Amino acid sequence: MQGAKDIDNLQELIASGTIRDNFIRVPVGRVGWNSSSFKTITDELRDPKKNIAFLEQGFANNSPQVLELFLKELTAESDRMSWR
Repeated sequence: MQGAKDIDNLQELIASGTIRDNFIRVPVGRVGWNSSSFKTITDELRDPKKNIAFLEQGFANNSPQVLELFLKELTAESDRMSWR
C-alpha cells in the first residue's frame, strides 16, 4: 500500500466495517488473551523510537499511517474476542 489514496481507502474500509471482508485475518495469539503482552507489543509499536526498526524492514508497508491503522484494528479484534 502506498500513498494517500491507499491510506484513504483503508480508512474507508475500517469506517464502513467491511475491512474484515477485504483482508486476510491473522492470528492474534497471546496478545488476544494476555493483557501484558498486548500492552508491551502495542506500546512498542506506538513508540516512534522503537517502531522505526519495524517500518524500515517493511512492516506496515513502511508507513506510519498504515501502522496506526493496524494497531487500531489489532485492538478492535482483540476487544471483539474479549480475551483481555
